[in-house]
Amino acid sequence: MSDATAVLRSADLEVEVLPRGATLHRVRVRALEDRDVVLGHADLDRVGVDPGYLGASVGRYANRIRDGRVVIDGHEHRLTTNEGPHTLHGGVVGLDRHDWTVEAADDAEVVLSTVSEDGDQGFPGRLEVRATYRLQGPRLSVTYDAVTDAPTPVGLASHVYWNLRGEGSGSVHDHRLGVAARAVVEVDDALLPTGRLLPTRGTPFDLAGPRAVGEVVAADHPQLRAAGGLDHCYVLDQGRDGRVRPVATLAVDDLRLVLATDQPGLQVYAGGQLDGTSYGWASVRYTAGAGIALEAQSLPDAPNQPTFPPAVLRPGGRYVATTAWTLEPSPA
Repeated sequence: MSDATAVLRSADLEVEVLPRGATLHRVRVRALEDRDVVLGHADLDRVGVDPGYLGASVGRYANRIRDGRVVIDGHEHRLTTNEGPHTLHGGVVGLDRHDWTVEAADDAEVVLSTVSEDGDQGFPGRLEVRATYRLQGPRLSVTYDAVTDAPTPVGLASHVYWNLRGEGSGSVHDHRLGVAARAVVEVDDALLPTGRLLPTRGTPFDLAGPRAVGEVVAADHPQLRAAGGLDHCYVLDQGRDGRVRPVATLAVDDLRLVLATDQPGLQVYAGGQLDGTSYGWASVRYTAGAGIALEAQSLPDAPNQPTFPPAVLRPGGRYVATTAWTLEPSPA
């Protein structure tokens, strides 16, 4: 199977997926003159190199692991560190830097796979991973599944950034965001979990009724100051039965995104650290607020947090995680 870009097509959307990092590269909305609503690299040499992880599949473990250290069954494992002394998105060479194999592709589905060998980035066990993107009408989904031959932390996520007015169109601060969550994970100044969950009610993090992203980012709250803006994991209001449920919405006047997942957390990152080193097809550099990442995932640092849902995959088990995005245009 070719390593070329996979293109998925429906009457509603056209989607491009890259083998490098199993990256969601472009999403065009046909009813809005093929508006491209995700941030992507016009310069393909930046894919898998840019620190913003634009559209990439990140892992073995998305988000942060404190001190690059996990203990499983009494055995300590030291991981590569790439954010000071901590591990972010799987380490120095995470799955976002793998050249995934395209196993099958047609207009409706692409299946990609990769292997993370025992000891890769310090993680134990040989991990076999697949990513399946499916397009049905206005609904695009990605399902990650993985198996291992030794106990290992696993938590994959899609790090796609959205700008519903179109990539390169400016800030997402006018987008209205809603999240079905009553708590966020409290973090310290290094953005590592303290182990506490903070109720959202009555705080700037309360998104039960959608609010403008810029309103949240500009609020005066110690957690927002610690993170330099909005970069927090919401603990989703849903069961642990594996069902994919709608958990978040993002909207502008002529387009609405509904995100559904089976995962316990949603990292909401308002792109505050985008630094202008990358640009898309509008030839506009992506600076702070150019896109918002909504990363359905396991809770951060869960292998070191005994009160968080477990995140260790064992031999004989299977890790499965799905995120789905439905784009609902309302053109004038």
